[in-house]
Amino acid sequence: MVVVTARQTWLGSSHTVLGHPALEGERLKPSIFIAILAVCIIPTCLAAPDKGGLGPQTDFKSMTAEQALNILRNAQSINVDGPVDENFKFDEKVCNGKKHSSNYSAEADCGLLGSWNYSLAFSMAALFRGCGVYAVSPENTWGDNASGATCGMLGARFAALGNFAAARAIWEQAPGCHSHDKLGNAVNGCMAIILSPYPRAVRSIQEWFTTFQSQRERIYESDPARLYVMAEEACTSAKDVDSCSYISSHGGQVNMADVRAVQQERESNREDFDKEKRAERQEKERESDARFNTVMGTLQSMAAPNGSNQGINTTSPGPAQAPSTSPAAASGSSGNGITETCPSMQAYPDAGASCNPVRIVNTCIRIVSNTWNPPSSTGGAGQLRVVYHNVCNFKVRLTVQPTVNLQGVNNTGEQSNVDSGQQYAFTTGTANPPPSVIYQSDDGVDCSGNIDRPGCTNFPH
Repeated sequence: MVVVTARQTWLGSSHTVLGHPALEGERLKPSIFIAILAVCIIPTCLAAPDKGGLGPQTDFKSMTAEQALNILRNAQSINVDGPVDENFKFDEKVCNGKKHSSNYSAEADCGLLGSWNYSLAFSMAALFRGCGVYAVSPENTWGDNASGATCGMLGARFAALGNFAAARAIWEQAPGCHSHDKLGNAVNGCMAIILSPYPRAVRSIQEWFTTFQSQRERIYESDPARLYVMAEEACTSAKDVDSCSYISSHGGQVNMADVRAVQQERESNREDFDKEKRAERQEKERESDARFNTVMGTLQSMAAPNGSNQGINTTSPGPAQAPSTSPAAASGSSGNGITETCPSMQAYPDAGASCNPVRIVNTCIRIVSNTWNPPSSTGGAGQLRVVYHNVCNFKVRLTVQPTVNLQGVNNTGEQSNVDSGQQYAFTTGTANPPPSVIYQSDDGVDCSGNIDRPGCTNFPH
């Protein structure tokens, strides 16, 4: 089971919990360490902040503001390398500059790696690269209203260490804080991290973020005017909801309805843009398949004189998929002698009772975005919208269910089969406080026909 609150994800017992040995614990081989000592002074090598270097021994807690900014200026030279979970290896490659399809955002992948509870050096390297390279890129920002959030999170991680000077330097001087979405709309990626208790770019609550939240009020305690100016600029230039709310709550004149309307229109335009791009990719894939089939047909016609095409593979390749392992199909014999193999879209006479049990595959689902729109008036209803993405190379059944209902109205949730590489959006409403949503992904894509397959009706409540 996985729980999603407004802009938060909680990993339950049915989902793999991520955890890895800290990079700080790695030891250099004696011969390599001696070689390093031979060419540099020990303190310089260990910290290396002035050269933009990052390593397990880098002291982020005492790093000066100028050293942090210098690393940011040289972020292109940073290599993000660490013991990440197998499901995130591709994200690591994209963060390091691997060419990718438009399904992936380099900044988002760096932000994903930087927000998880990996080693500090690894996470900071990912955020430095995301902020310094991709948040300012014409084509590689987060793409939506989380663009530039790697800069916001980078400052937050400094603040969580008690290094307020470095945090403020990033938030106030990093060009990537002033980012843009995929349509060119201005987005301030730092103010939501500074001001919002539920920034959408932070996908799960980690210890560092909890620590940052406890320090949040102290960072600009001695300079509230500076924070107000930053919020005012973000509200004016980017129509940033959190900044505009801050200005409104501190005596400024802001029409929050207009600000939310602008953001909703931008979100709708981004969705339309994504649909067009998906259609274009699908058309290209169909054209590629057609060319492949033409070539294979020609090869078959050139086969041996006896007409044999032995050794020729006529399977048409599908679109590129994120690496994953398909659930192993298992079979059983029903009472009437029919062998049942599941998952299968075939409806069996015993409705799948002899099939293998449904298998949980929560690692197939990534949360693309979860957006909370607060109520516009006292007593009104807000809205939580969560977009899920199937990253596995097989179809999955996705079940989504809110734990808080809309003002007492029963909402039992939704269930849908989601193809490989496709997205699914779930929307639910509630008054404050923000709602939470649980979801489960499994291989029960045949459950609509084989309703007696073991596990087809199971879902955590």
